[in-house]
Amino acid sequence: SSSSSSSSELAHVKTTPVIPSSTHVKTTTPSLPTHVKTAPSLTHVKATPTARSSAHLVPSTASLSGDLPLPRTYQLLAEKFHCTDTVVNMLQKRQETCTFDKVKQAVQEMTRRNFQESNLAQMKTVHPHAFVFRQEKNIPGIYDRRRYEQYQLTIECVPEDGAVGSRGCLGPTALVQRRKVFHHNLTKIVRKHHQAFLSTLDPPLSIPDEKAVRWHPAFPLEKIPGVEPAPLPKPPITEAYTTARDVLNVAQSNMAPRVKQALAG
Repeated sequence: SSSSSSSSELAHVKTTPVIPSSTHVKTTTPSLPTHVKTAPSLTHVKATPTARSSAHLVPSTASLSGDLPLPRTYQLLAEKFHCTDTVVNMLQKRQETCTFDKVKQAVQEMTRRNFQESNLAQMKTVHPHAFVFRQEKNIPGIYDRRRYEQYQLTIECVPEDGAVGSRGCLGPTALVQRRKVFHHNLTKIVRKHHQAFLSTLDPPLSIPDEKAVRWHPAFPLEKIPGVEPAPLPKPPITEAYTTARDVLNVAQSNMAPRVKQALAG
């Protein structure tokens, strides 16, 4: 009886099939219908002869964005303009009078290049309304608050509303816009040199500026003349008197006739 009960219990036990280790289970993946075509890999796409022959006709990315390459000297001038704009605007926020010495020290530290008054004169040529230049005296120095009697060249940013003399500062949008205008004006100067070069070819070429998307291959971009400097204010000429006779002669020239007669008598 015990054997029959155990056999009946084993009959109710469900066993799971064991897959031998040597047996390989095959998995199937659904295949695409025959009418569906997969896209070819981009790495295997070859350019057609037509595309290769017309590649030189497609404007480059720089041409499409309107940014023609500039000579190295023009690029450096644009960089110095951006630094000058930043420094002058920062000093105006502090309500400080911006002198050339202050700008020179800051710009040279930012660019690691020399900065001279001639650079300011070139900036005035490219963007005449960006700054106002004056000759002023009694301006504090860089390292002390002592006011100096000699004249110094001062620089002031023209605010967005064009009001001069308010010592106002510029916002970030205005600074970016001024930088774009400066770069655009530099490109216009290079375009003039490019047009002059095209006129010397045989036969001469004439291409409107708005249609020129690249410079002529033979155009000597790096050899064009630099930006002509515009005149900056000069300190007034003051006469120096070395003797008492010089002072007396000047004083007599400003005296009334009766006073002169009285002194002569």
